[in-house]
Amino acid sequence: MLIKLNNYNDHPEDASYIVFQFYQIEMATMFEGLLLLSNIPFEKDTDTDERNDARFLFGVKKVYEKEAMLHNNKVMASYKQKFIPQKGMRYALLLFTFATILFALVGYLKS
Repeated sequence: MLIKLNNYNDHPEDASYIVFQFYQIEMATMFEGLLLLSNIPFEKDTDTDERNDARFLFGVKKVYEKEAMLHNNKVMASYKQKFIPQKGMRYALLLFTFATILFALVGYLKS
């Protein structure tokens, strides 16, 4: 797989579990706290990936999958970064896109 778009997978050995993984301790701590508040039983482990980066793993039974996904989404939304962080670059890209569409429209209407 070239690009991984989510931070969860089915457990490789036990199909009744789903595994969530986080690479930041703050995110893992927040997720663990939300699971504890909801009384969702889980298993926790720390591991390293292919690049030797630490990752924090949480195994949750699929019975609790829907609720655990909601908590996962809360954590991911809390730490979400903007795609283009500089405000000036965002507006420049928007202006460039608008100008390109405008030129294409004018070219279409002239032909």
